[in-house]
Amino acid sequence: MWIWLDGRSEDRPKEFAMEDDTHGGTSSYMWYTNRPSANKTDYCIYMLYNELYVDDEACNKSERFRGGVCRIRIDNADHA
Repeated sequence: MWIWLDGRSEDRPKEFAMEDDTHGGTSSYMWYTNRPSANKTDYCIYMLYNELYVDDEACNKSERFRGGVCRIRIDNADHA
């Protein structure tokens, strides 16, 4: 199961606008090898459940992603 962490590349690839400033940007994330890798915008930061790394994937691939997480509460609603 993929979980949305935060971030969306809006203006430039590999530069993410964060909704939750408590994440402190993306520098503390343990990225999967050679990630972020997208050369387009509209990519978001996701984590595969039970893994220790994050990856950037197209934000519109919502059929694969089933949850979101923040430091306050988990939102497991299926959002398109």
